Amino acid sequence: MNLGFSLYPDAHSLETMTEYIERLTRYPFRRVFLSLLQLDTTDDAMMAKYQAIIQLCRSKNLFVVADINQQLIQQLGWQNQLVTAGKSFGLDGLRLDEPLETQAMIEVINNPHHFKIELNISQANQLLEYLLKNGARKDNIIGCHNFYPKRFTGLSYPHFVETTQTYKDNEILTAAFISATSASEGPWPVSEGLPTLENHRDMASTSQLKEYIYQNLIDDVIISNQFVSDEELADLMTVLSSEKLLDIETLDDLTEAEAKVLAFDHHYRNDISEYVLRSTMTRVVYHEEDFPAREQSKAVKRGDILIDNNEYGRYKGELQIALKDFEVSDKTNIVGWIKPTDLPLLAYIKPNDTFRLLRSGHEKQVDH
Repeated sequence: MNLGFSLYPDAHSLETMTEYIERLTRYPFRRVFLSLLQLDTTDDAMMAKYQAIIQLCRSKNLFVVADINQQLIQQLGWQNQLVTAGKSFGLDGLRLDEPLETQAMIEVINNPHHFKIELNISQANQLLEYLLKNGARKDNIIGCHNFYPKRFTGLSYPHFVETTQTYKDNEILTAAFISATSASEGPWPVSEGLPTLENHRDMASTSQLKEYIYQNLIDDVIISNQFVSDEELADLMTVLSSEKLLDIETLDDLTEAEAKVLAFDHHYRNDISEYVLRSTMTRVVYHEEDFPAREQSKAVKRGDILIDNNEYGRYKGELQIALKDFEVSDKTNIVGWIKPTDLPLLAYIKPNDTFRLLRSGHEKQVDH
């Protein structure tokens, strides 16, 4: 999976944008999203600033795609030379926020310059099927979802899967957006987060990224808002470089042995229970450790993290994650739980997967 970032230069100096780009290129970003929809095409200084920014990004080996629509094409005078004009502007591709007339789209897609035409995946996928059926070059097509600044307007998960799967089935590159929590600036005044999926709107960016990674439907994930903090970027890099990772919170009085079990590189064994996900190697590695029983309520909720205690004999030290609500015996301790923002990701941990549990820096005692 590749990462990208978005740039909105209109209200900022070239120096500010250059500093931001230089900072972000210390990380393994591969592409840039630019929105030209709000651009004043009569402002020569603004046009020059955009071109300078694009040139800088290209010099950093970043793949640059700009979002356009038919109105902007007319304003720029690009209607009869869309590909050559886009290339002259410095771009690697153009994202069509709304489709052109179908024959015109086929003509621009079939350009000989390897210039990419990015389709809007969030709309119905009949357009892609029509274009391919009527001779459009697949190698010049890429796809990217929208982001949605207004709350409750983001994509539903079923629609997202349906539209994206068509692109995946045709081996066409897919992209979608995540919204950073340390940044709020986008192309429009309304910004209640800038996610593609509505259920991502209040998630941490790390949880959004994890879901895209674990779904295996999206090739490029683009941060939709600009001026993201280094702290948040570092967290995203951790997710990108890790096995499947679930953020958890724990009791504040963990024993040393319990902490060791939680920090283990876990493996979901492949004989499946409907009640728990089992990671059993911990009972082998830590069989000599002490796991005293805890006096606590034994009502378990989905996402709770369980470790069998001394009273369970040969199972002592085994870790499980609850897949449903039920009640355990006194032979099992409840030691933590998956954070609410990561709980949906539990569905993506499959038998034979390896995964890690990342303890929160802020731990607290909760009465189960």
